[in-house]
Amino acid sequence: MFSETRECIIEEGEKICFIKDEEKETRSFYIGKTDELFRQTITYKNGMIKHRSFKNGKLKEEKSYIGNVDYYYKNFSAEKPKPKGVPTEAKYVKVLKKWVVMSILKDKLHGRYEYYDNEGFRLLQASFEYGKLRGSLIEYNANHTQTLNVNIDPKGEITTSVNETGFPVGIYINMMEQNCR
Repeated sequence: MFSETRECIIEEGEKICFIKDEEKETRSFYIGKTDELFRQTITYKNGMIKHRSFKNGKLKEEKSYIGNVDYYYKNFSAEKPKPKGVPTEAKYVKVLKKWVVMSILKDKLHGRYEYYDNEGFRLLQASFEYGKLRGSLIEYNANHTQTLNVNIDPKGEITTSVNETGFPVGIYINMMEQNCR
């Protein structure tokens, strides 16, 4: 059985602690000289990167990046640049397929969803405000935009399909249980 390993390093003047096991890797550090704790967890099996920030011991915000990825520790370089759309803090992954960005604030989806292909082209985005869909989901095909048909079920799962004039795309996004309160 794979045991858990723990280590701490000093990087750019900040102490960063890592916890790794066979399923995931978590790094934690305090932001600047504040009491705000930042924690990033990478789950290897389903390709999820979760960012959480805590203020005074309470969850302030959570962001997750979901997709099919391979994990290469700090893989990006001048020869292998980071794909367009990959967040600055996502230093651990090479994106192979499409992925999703979501942000949770006060237990409700807030902010935006973005869906990219492996070349970094944004295929769709949706704006949410405290759990309610504010903007429309749209698809980008390098040169033009197309409207998607959108369905959000009571559990918070989104299914989308492109109209007949667009190239065939079927996208299923699971917003995760905690987003549906």
